[in-house]
Amino acid sequence: KETGLICLPGVPKELKAIFKKEVSKLILEKTLGEKFFEESIMVRGIFESEISSLINKLKQEHPEVYLKSHPKGGKKIGESLLELHFSIFSFNEKEGKEKILNVMVAFMKMLMNKGRSRTRVKNH
Repeated sequence: KETGLICLPGVPKELKAIFKKEVSKLILEKTLGEKFFEESIMVRGIFESEISSLINKLKQEHPEVYLKSHPKGGKKIGESLLELHFSIFSFNEKEGKEKILNVMVAFMKMLMNKGRSRTRVKNH
């Protein structure tokens, strides 16, 4: 794969105008119309190491969806906070968003089946 690099000015007004007029067209051209969709949830009461096997299982079952975990702090069970970030590329907006939501629900069910009643999930 080739990597492209685009440098833009730091002035927000100029950056937005250039991105809208030029860069967005380049991106659509390079991706052949495929678009990026993402959602994330915050999970409290579970550590990243406790769900690594669930993340691996989900990646095997749904390789088209990228899942990344981001620990946000907390040393104790009740304090732990974890952001789970789901993303996908799709030509169809409805299908892309639907797929992410289905995978998020599947992952939440996996979390509940793990038997962690203290785990709380919040979409943000």
